[in-house]
Amino acid sequence: MDNVALVISLIAMVAFLVYLVRGIAGVAKKREGTKTLFKRSLIALAVSLVGFIVVGMTTEPTKETAKEPKQEQQKEKAKEQKSEKTPI
Repeated sequence: MDNVALVISLIAMVAFLVYLVRGIAGVAKKREGTKTLFKRSLIALAVSLVGFIVVGMTTEPTKETAKEPKQEQQKEKAKEQKSEKTPI
């Protein structure tokens, strides 16, 4: 599901940019129908944002490795053993 939503949102982002550029070019050349191009670009932008939100909601966070806590525990044990060996 993540990959499908990501691909759809990326395609929608490209469509947004294409419609936006065509709309701006149409306004510059004073063509008719530029309003529909801007409407299409807004629809494509909305689809891409929804797709990115879906990807963000369904992606699992990265799991921490089990090595890091063990290494910290070993360091603490080593410090405790050193403190026990040295007489005060």
